[in-house]
Order: sequence, then structure tokens, then C-alpha cells
Amino acid sequence: MLFYGYQKLIYKKMPECFSKDIIVLGLEAQTPEGVIRVLGNLLHIHGFVKDSFCDAVIEREKIFATGLPVDPMGVAIPHTDADHVLKMGVAVGVLKSPVKFGLMGGEGEICVDLVFLLALDNCQSQIAMLQSIAEFVNKDGLVKQIRKAKTKATVLEVLKKEISLELHGDCN
Repeated sequence: MLFYGYQKLIYKKMPECFSKDIIVLGLEAQTPEGVIRVLGNLLHIHGFVKDSFCDAVIEREKIFATGLPVDPMGVAIPHTDADHVLKMGVAVGVLKSPVKFGLMGGEGEICVDLVFLLALDNCQSQIAMLQSIAEFVNKDGLVKQIRKAKTKATVLEVLKKEISLELHGDCN
């Protein structure tokens, strides 16, 4: 039952991952780097990440793109190693205009209008959060709710209700 106890500890951290302070509605940027810097700076200002975080995410995004096709517009889930993270957090950006991100696991680019910038403090939580967000974006109507949200409180409510962190084994 040790695994169960550890899982409960992570579940307690989940509400702290999402905060109105790290949600941006109508985010204006022309490039993936611009989006990452806006959201990453918020994570830094609020004590979630180290100074090195934005540059590390940008470099990782160049090698391992994170754009996912989600009808009618894509979603990106940029992230980097836990070395650049102080505490778990997920910054959310609803973009004013689409930005082209590289396609995850493929060639080419997709237009993205919703970005989840992950700051996760261990590889288990990173894998679990990526899975949870991938499931979230594929559920009917949830991404549309986020895109149409008029307030950060609405976004926060949907995220806290729908995204959970379930750990499955270790990363080795």
C-alpha cells in the first residue's frame, strides 16, 4: 500500500498545480518561443520554476515538438526536465491568435490556440500529467469550454474537475 500512500500525496499537490495566477486568456504571441516565455515568466514570478526554465523548454521544444491536433485547433504541451522546476505547476495560455507549433511525434507544424506549459518536479508526475492532459484534450467539449472561457476562474474550475494525476510505476 506504499504506492497508494504516495499516490494520495501527489493528489494533494494537484490543486496547487493550477492557479489563476498562471492562466492567461487572450495571450498574444507570434511564436512558440513567445508563448513559452510569457507562460514561463509567470511560473517563475510565482515561484514554480528556476531562471533556466524558459530556455530549457524552448530548447526541448526544438527537438521534441509538443503540438497535438485537436479539432478545430491544436493544443501544445511544452515541458522540460525536472531540474528546472522548484514545485509543480501548469501554466495555461488561451491564445488570442493561433501560433504554429511543431507536431508531436511527427513532421510539420500545426496551428495551436491552447497551451499547457508543464513544470513538473519528477519524471513520474511528468508522464502522468502528459497522459492526463492528452485524455483531457480528447474528451468531447472540454477544450472548447477552455477556449470559450471568459474568466480564469472558469478555466480553473474545468481543469481542477477534469485533470487528475495517477501514477503508474517508476520512470526507470
